[in-house]
Amino acid sequence: MLDFGGSRACAGCPLSFGSGGVSAIEMESWGGIAKALVSLVAVVNPLGSIPVFLSVTAERTPDERRRMARITAISVGITLIVSALVGEQVLRMLGITLPAFRVAAGVLVLLMSLHMVQASPSRTQHTPEEAAEAEDREGAAIVPLAIPLLSGPGSMSTVVLYSQGCRRWQEMAVLVALCAAIGVLVWFVLSAAARLRARLGQTGIRVLTRIMGVFLAAIAVEFITSGLGDLLPGLVTVKGP
Repeated sequence: MLDFGGSRACAGCPLSFGSGGVSAIEMESWGGIAKALVSLVAVVNPLGSIPVFLSVTAERTPDERRRMARITAISVGITLIVSALVGEQVLRMLGITLPAFRVAAGVLVLLMSLHMVQASPSRTQHTPEEAAEAEDREGAAIVPLAIPLLSGPGSMSTVVLYSQGCRRWQEMAVLVALCAAIGVLVWFVLSAAARLRARLGQTGIRVLTRIMGVFLAAIAVEFITSGLGDLLPGLVTVKGP
């Protein structure tokens, strides 16, 4: 049974919904950890950033391109980790309730997923003006490549939602490790961006982006329903056998 308006969904469930948080990452549950990792990979979408990265670094030497990939990856990892550690505290300081944030973040992630399914860039991640400006700036590795292209509002919101479900330091440590792993993945993808585009082609990248968009849409719906379940108790109740 999944009860989005109650306390804990079910015994042994890796991800629980309700007042306890969008997801409680359990150390003994590899399924919960894998779902959180897939969520972060889908929302960060490093493959989808390959065309922008190659455009921004078109006039750079191979060494400069590798350096920008490294700086971007480190910036993404740091941004996600900081969001995990202090995101919930910032929401409390601003007086924003977690259920309301879950709904807002779910809508934002859903919009991103729709753009991914259509294989079109989302303006919540970056705008054409930002991409054009980045080609002439030395800090392009951080803005807009790391922020907001890879670790933008959708990515940071997703991490905050997962962090507010962590009730033990071990769970937070797992989430921080996942954020660091995303940084490593970004470094690998951007470092091999030219080879990946040559091997996958634009069509291959778009196909993979669409697949990740479908997964991301399902995750966004979970965020929205769990938030609505807390905002409007009794509205969302899903029962199984």
